[in-house]
Amino acid sequence: MTIFKCPHCKARYELIVTHVSFRQRSYANCQVCWKTMYSWDSSRVPRFTLLEKPDTARAPV
Repeated sequence: MTIFKCPHCKARYELIVTHVSFRQRSYANCQVCWKTMYSWDSSRVPRFTLLEKPDTARAPV
């Protein structure tokens, strides 16, 4: 298991890569900020599972 953070909002995902028998071109959008966080053109296809949303509710200290 690998931890992946969205480069835009820092949401944490579990990243698992699977192998398929054909080349696939696609991308994954973040489930929190909806920006493209990862793209690929390969037979190694990632699967993302949201683990933790970024803590945006913190009050300034």
